[in-house]
Amino acid sequence: PAGLYHARQVMDALKPIAEMVGMYGPKPTLRKSDLSDHLDAGYTMDDLEEVIPLHGPTSATVDVKIEQYTEQTLPDPEPTMPGLLPDTFWAQHPTLRAIRSAAASRMLRPEPILASILVTAITCTSPKYVLPPIVGAPGSLNLFTLLYGSSGMGKSTSLSTARNLLGVPNERWDAEEYQLGARGIDIRGLMTVRLGSGEGIAHAFAEKLTTTDTSGTRPKAVTRLQRVRDHVLIADSEGSALAAHQGRAGATIGPVLLSAFSGEPLLSTYSKRGTDSAVDFDLEPLSYRLGIILGIQPDIAGHYLEQAGTGWPQRLLWMTVHGPLLPEDIIEIQPLTWSRPPDPPPDAQQVQIEVAPAIADQLRQQVRTYRETGSNPLDSHAGLLRLKVAAAIHVLLNPGTPPAVTPDDWAMATEIVSASDMVRGVAQAHVINKARDASKQRAEMKAHETVAAQRAADHDQVQRVAKGLARIANKHAADHGPDHWCSGSACLRRGVAGRDRGWFEEAVEYAVERGLLEADGSRYRSARVPQ
Repeated sequence: PAGLYHARQVMDALKPIAEMVGMYGPKPTLRKSDLSDHLDAGYTMDDLEEVIPLHGPTSATVDVKIEQYTEQTLPDPEPTMPGLLPDTFWAQHPTLRAIRSAAASRMLRPEPILASILVTAITCTSPKYVLPPIVGAPGSLNLFTLLYGSSGMGKSTSLSTARNLLGVPNERWDAEEYQLGARGIDIRGLMTVRLGSGEGIAHAFAEKLTTTDTSGTRPKAVTRLQRVRDHVLIADSEGSALAAHQGRAGATIGPVLLSAFSGEPLLSTYSKRGTDSAVDFDLEPLSYRLGIILGIQPDIAGHYLEQAGTGWPQRLLWMTVHGPLLPEDIIEIQPLTWSRPPDPPPDAQQVQIEVAPAIADQLRQQVRTYRETGSNPLDSHAGLLRLKVAAAIHVLLNPGTPPAVTPDDWAMATEIVSASDMVRGVAQAHVINKARDASKQRAEMKAHETVAAQRAADHDQVQRVAKGLARIANKHAADHGPDHWCSGSACLRRGVAGRDRGWFEEAVEYAVERGLLEADGSRYRSARVPQ
């Protein structure tokens, strides 16, 4: 049953982007077998049993089909909406169960809360902890996530619930206390800011401090922008601000975010208004910890996905806020029993976290396969993202211990990143469908405009020919008297140019309706002299 339900999840993920989707299995007599068993038994591909027909029936029909196919009573099906983590995931650890219960109590999905907690927890970790150089150089643990969903579905509430569960206070800056020695995240809390410009990200690690300059003949107070913190969390439930910032001329936020994910150096330039002085300070490589939590609506996803060439969307952990609500279990949310990892010794430069050798081997093989086959560009950072998520899982589930990546951490990270890939696939499907609908709407509008223009042109032709017929009838009335009747097929038609005779019938009808001609059967005469 687990395999069938997994196949059903894959089907649901494919439906928005595939023309036809179906599920087929071995002959019913071959229970718990796979395709090779089916073929070894003498059956062919044409003998496969249809489990779920193409295009997919209703969920109720699917459940009946699967139950008939397995000939047993199945447990409650695992989530079929793309990007939802199954109950078995949340049952693996008391902390995960607590997160799930808190989500149910607040009528939220637990996935975005977990993602927000993971980013916050890793952001509280000393930047001296780095990933080992499994591929390339040592890497940063900086982690970014997107909470994907429609307005009103709980993105901002998931953010606040995650912060309450982790129990990490916001930093309240006080320059005097800082200069008196009140420093560090444990004392001051975690600085949390909204998304700003590229320069603003570096500035978030600094504050204006006033010191006394004694280099001159007399002391004077000097206010300078100085780095005062190592940890910053950017949390913004409206990630559309990123699109606005990147759309500005000369915007630097895109390259800065890409650099920050890898812990690369960030340069900030600050100029004091009204003077020519400037203060430059660098965030050295792997010397800062930055976490980002952004909420985006489906219609904004295209802005993120279209930057696949830069590597931006593949650096993000995508979590959905959509999904069925869990059974309510109203509880008072209490902070998790959690403490951040201890800081390395002050004289330590970098501390490479421990990664199980088998995981390192798997990562190297993944990189080799990707480079040799040229797989989906959106998977270019899949291994690195999974490694960061695994380290964050370890930090969350092992309070007060240094970051590491064990096989259990890696297995849980694999489930989380797989869910992320499915959410990203849903976002891609939404963007594709939106573009297709917009293209169809433009085509329909163009067609309507073309038809309207043609109708207007036809009307002008009919009107022109009708006035010509009225002139012919007026001339005949002048030559033969006002009671003269013209035959439609004789004198009137002969008076119309050959190129206009295709409009004759409509023109005659129009002329009569507008009072240009009087009709008597197939005879016509002038009704009035046209203006």
